[in-house]
Amino acid sequence: MSKTTSLFLAIFLAATILLGLLVVVKGVPLKENLFIHSGPETYSLYGGNWVEQKFVPTRQKLIGLELPFKKTNDVDHPVKVTLIERIDEKHSRLLYQATFSSKAVVSNRGYTFWLDEPWEKPDQSVWLQLTASAATSSASVSPIISRVDNYLAGETVSSEGPLDGDIMFRPIYKVPVHRFVGYYLNRIAFGKPVLYHKFGLLLGLSLGLGITGLVWVFVGRLVFRSYHQWWLALGVGALLVVISAILYFETQPVFWLRRI
Repeated sequence: MSKTTSLFLAIFLAATILLGLLVVVKGVPLKENLFIHSGPETYSLYGGNWVEQKFVPTRQKLIGLELPFKKTNDVDHPVKVTLIERIDEKHSRLLYQATFSSKAVVSNRGYTFWLDEPWEKPDQSVWLQLTASAATSSASVSPIISRVDNYLAGETVSSEGPLDGDIMFRPIYKVPVHRFVGYYLNRIAFGKPVLYHKFGLLLGLSLGLGITGLVWVFVGRLVFRSYHQWWLALGVGALLVVISAILYFETQPVFWLRRI
């Protein structure tokens, strides 16, 4: 077998493995940033106070929401998160509802709420509502709200009237792997990358190392008959296992709140 043939064979095998990865992994959670947050403030939830945010899902399968909170102290009281579809002025449909304990909340940490069933109506408005009727003004949990209305597709309304900014939240969609990677690579190219938040960069580097290693393994084994290259094959296989594990687990929520 010629060196050229061996090289093409190695590239073909590497591409086959990567293609298989894309086929086997049907979808991964993507947390999407809808707008740039400017000058965060809070709106306390207690008594009859409530706040709701209108937003428009932009992808096919909405599977959850991530929300950060601020809290005054560790007094325990229930907080309710509700997602509804407004059919008309008098009728609405409940899409999701959960109640959690405020005592577990850590300020400025994002918490994930998974929908019981995916919402599959992109470009149709839904409303996110937050209430804490049992809380007092000295023991309240607050959603974080941007001072500037950068999210033009939605609006924020409270029990006291419309608010200028938007609730800070991130919708979570189930998307194919290539769209997930493309989203983060796009943010790297056109945004301000921070390595910890750019899973696409980590994935791209890992895949690049994997392809390089595979080419090295197969060229060395088929052309130069070097058996010690199988140690490298073992390392490359471990790398591919790590990449697969990252795809499945890295984008899952690190923090969550137990329902009550």
